[in-house]
Amino acid sequence: MFFNSNTYSKPLYYRVVSQQIDTMAENIKIDIDRELCTGCGICIRFCPKDVLGESDDLNKYGNHYAEVIALDECIACRRCELYCPDFAIFVNIEEEKE
Repeated sequence: MFFNSNTYSKPLYYRVVSQQIDTMAENIKIDIDRELCTGCGICIRFCPKDVLGESDDLNKYGNHYAEVIALDECIACRRCELYCPDFAIFVNIEEEKE
């Protein structure tokens, strides 16, 4: 059975999650410990939105550490935090206070 792309739409749960993520960007903070980062680049490669990049600067061990280059694009998937072998990245999502 083939799906007709004109009649197929994303499931409802996908649309709801996408709306929540779109409004979340201003509440996200990504902390990178420059001294723990070994510059392996795993976080950069796994980020689906290219939020992270390699720094031009070196840490005290001579590594180009990861840095945030496009925080406004972050969707808080936490892949960078999960895949970092050195536990150098922490994604913090602040709750909105009403």
